[in-house]
Amino acid sequence: MLYVGIDIAKNKHDVTALNVPGKTVLKPLTFSNNKAGFELLDLSLRQLNQDCLIAL
Repeated sequence: MLYVGIDIAKNKHDVTALNVPGKTVLKPLTFSNNKAGFELLDLSLRQLNQDCLIAL
């Protein structure tokens, strides 16, 4: 299980993911508030190949 935190803003969002011991497994990533940005988020999380709990 990974814990994903997303900081929401009007034009862009920041995301990172931590594993259970608290180690960063997805370096902080900024993505745009548009379809391409959310596709980048989806691809980044799928590449982790683990269940994710997402907090906004």
